[in-house]
Amino acid sequence: MASSSLILRILSVRRIAMFGTLLLMLMFINFYSRPLKHCNCANHLEGSHSVSSDSQFDNSAVKSQIDNLETRKSPDVKSAKKFVNDFKAGYEAFYRYQNKSLYQVQKDTRLPLLRLSEAENDVKYRTKMGKQWMQEKTAVFVGTARNAKDHLPRNIKDIHRLGKLFKDYWIVFVENDSKDGTREFLIGVVKQYNKTIILGCEPINSPAECHIDIKYRSGKIHKPGWAQKRNEEEFVDRGVTMSILRNMILDYIYANLADKADLMIAIEPDISWHPWNLDNIAQGIYYFSTRPQLDLLCANGRLWGKIYDPCSRTYYSMKKFTNVDDNDKTFVTDAMAVEKNKIPIKVDSCFQAFAIHRISSLVKHNAHYYLAPGERNCEHNTLARQLPERYIDPVMWLDIYSLVVHSRDRW
Repeated sequence: MASSSLILRILSVRRIAMFGTLLLMLMFINFYSRPLKHCNCANHLEGSHSVSSDSQFDNSAVKSQIDNLETRKSPDVKSAKKFVNDFKAGYEAFYRYQNKSLYQVQKDTRLPLLRLSEAENDVKYRTKMGKQWMQEKTAVFVGTARNAKDHLPRNIKDIHRLGKLFKDYWIVFVENDSKDGTREFLIGVVKQYNKTIILGCEPINSPAECHIDIKYRSGKIHKPGWAQKRNEEEFVDRGVTMSILRNMILDYIYANLADKADLMIAIEPDISWHPWNLDNIAQGIYYFSTRPQLDLLCANGRLWGKIYDPCSRTYYSMKKFTNVDDNDKTFVTDAMAVEKNKIPIKVDSCFQAFAIHRISSLVKHNAHYYLAPGERNCEHNTLARQLPERYIDPVMWLDIYSLVVHSRDRW
């Protein structure tokens, strides 16, 4: 009788243990099947987003982070693009891609030239349509100025002439270390046109003289102009200096005008131009209206019968786009690109003292003027090479008549 009672007790304990185990399993399953309501677990996912223990946890934030993690998993073979072993399909895809190209390699010259429709071959058509488009768009004119007072009045006048063709426009200059009243003149421009910004020293638009006193590593004071005597290291430092000054303009645009201005027109305000030909400019700006991929278009700035500023103009080798024989010249020349040719040519870099940039392209690439360590180069080249679609327009002809500031060492 005692043994029977003991057996019953053992069985009862086993039943209770089994029941308890089953209950724990059900509770475990129920807990992990419930949606998250309150949690301080964001820090355990990728990132370091903190969530206070007494705040309502946003489940969508976790879902977003989980989704991000999911996208990093190995690709699902079933969802991958289906391979088509079909030449005809590849042929059609190839020509769809080609049709999106902004340029084509011209048969006779083998130059990479912008593709034009029949109507676009008419410069009067481009001028008319370009001006219509400009009426709905905005621009910001930019430049660096030092000891440029002799040239600025004419250049500011041209900026206003061109600016009035746009829906709206701004002027953003960097001025530093002038000794001829340049800043005083520019502050006068600010008073006459309140969308003018003068950078260089704090505060913005300060009438006080801006003394940055930039020196190269050699101790020599930085002075503008290609005619200044510099050793190799000083040429490198000159590029760094100008890059930093011009980046001040870009950073101001990114912070204040990126969602307001469509085009950035970079000019050299310290040289003297003949009055800008607005029709020549408008026909070039037309290309931005029909080609969203177009990033940069440079003018055919002319000085003494030749295209201006050889340091910022870099053509592609002809070997980039076509096979050439050993006896062929492999370098594009000015005569080929802008003298005999009237169609915008794709280039490796350009500025030519008047360059039009699409601001959304600059923003997309977070473009800045940056030289590689030890690089001796024109800073404009470093900005241009960050923008895939860049061209010089031979028809955007603008004449320069004086380089006094650039060619003498009086400061």
